[in-house]
Amino acid sequence: MQMEDKIQTLRTQGYKELKTDSGTGSRILINDNSGHVIKFNQDEAYAKFADFCLLNPSLAVPKIFSHVYPLGDFVPMSNEAYTIAEMELLYVLSPEEQGEVLAWIEAVFATLRSGKSASSHPEDPFDLLDTFAALQSEAQRIGAQLDMLKGTNFLKRKARHERILFSDPFN
Repeated sequence: MQMEDKIQTLRTQGYKELKTDSGTGSRILINDNSGHVIKFNQDEAYAKFADFCLLNPSLAVPKIFSHVYPLGDFVPMSNEAYTIAEMELLYVLSPEEQGEVLAWIEAVFATLRSGKSASSHPEDPFDLLDTFAALQSEAQRIGAQLDMLKGTNFLKRKARHERILFSDPFN
């Protein structure tokens, strides 16, 4: 079944498409009633991140319920090979929250440039250092670059206490 056919089926099940400025042709559908998001993607770096999330559910990453790899090579901006990730519904950070997280992450990168490890950074107001270190290690293992200097690469979980998460850290 082609991606567009699957998207049409999900629409009949109450999913609504979210507008996105993805350069990789991703399509995101949200079901507010179930609290689930379905992300169709043609980005190999995001596919590796989704797999990382499945293996590391205790870290500050989205809860991924399933991640399916159709056969074939990724063909960006096409209706051919793609992955499907089903995950929890997360929310965009406010501009103020994005600024605070980016200031913190820039300070962590400054710590790394000084020759120290991320875990030696003195402050962790968002409880993200363990996840940062794990993502850094995974990026090295899979040959990816860290892409964390955009506020849109962080989302939050709305719960009793909002929790900020890494949402798309590999490039």
